[in-house]
Amino acid sequence: MAARSPLALVLILAAVIAPRAIHAVDAPAPAPAPAPAPAPDASTSIPDGWSHSGRAALFLTSVSTEDSATSRDPTIASSVDSTAWLTSFDGTLLWRSGKQSVDQLLRLRYGKIRQEGRPYVENFDEARYDGVLRHSFAKPHFVYTGWGAESVFTSPVDNKPFDPVKAHVSAGYGQLYEQLFGTDRAEFRIGARAQKSWSRHYTRQQRSIETGIEAFARYDRPIDKNLRYFVQYEGFSEFNDLRHITNLITAGLTAALSTYVTLELGFRAYQESHPREVPSGTPGYGIWSMRQDTLLGLTYTF
Repeated sequence: MAARSPLALVLILAAVIAPRAIHAVDAPAPAPAPAPAPAPDASTSIPDGWSHSGRAALFLTSVSTEDSATSRDPTIASSVDSTAWLTSFDGTLLWRSGKQSVDQLLRLRYGKIRQEGRPYVENFDEARYDGVLRHSFAKPHFVYTGWGAESVFTSPVDNKPFDPVKAHVSAGYGQLYEQLFGTDRAEFRIGARAQKSWSRHYTRQQRSIETGIEAFARYDRPIDKNLRYFVQYEGFSEFNDLRHITNLITAGLTAALSTYVTLELGFRAYQESHPREVPSGTPGYGIWSMRQDTLLGLTYTF
């Protein structure tokens, strides 16, 4: 398919639904990775205490990619243009008490394709957990502590399980707007982050602890109880090399066609600027790699 800029695709998705809504060397470097599970519906008041939700799904999928062979993002790097099956689980565990709130999000996705004359190969591979503790001091302002980990079930290099793995902790300032334009939700965060990656293919430099600035923005819009979409941005830049920036844009639309049948459209784009310690000409830097998904399948929500 013709290459499109990620920003144009995100804007097209938003414009159609709501006009008013605004790695590869031998081992791909882990990215800020996949989008977390959908945020809770802003139109529903979340009571104090613990609450949870989840969704298990089995999808038939169609995938198209751009520059996936050299992508620095393991999820995009493991993708090929295809039609395949996918199993998925999205879960949230929330806690509210006065000015304090905790969101925990878990997303697991795994799928395979089989091409004629070839064995099954992975085409969807994503495992991510994210948590954030917010303390609101004057709405919409808050300070936060975040944590998380991300991996793939099988390595894009040699199919070993959970390689690479990356974990992070962060702290900073943010703003949260709930019931924006009625039911919309927008969140912005900026802070300091420390992260570390593990992989049998990484050099000592790639396995070292990285510290830097993180940025996060997400906009959720529920059109009605059966239709919603989101747009999300995540960025990171190391303190000792501020020109080395990773950018991840994700977007998605979910339409519940019936109680157990769901249609989803997904988009993911990743770009990483060239770090100074990597030789010039190393593939995978300075380009946007993209993945677009169309999913139709059975879902169970609880």
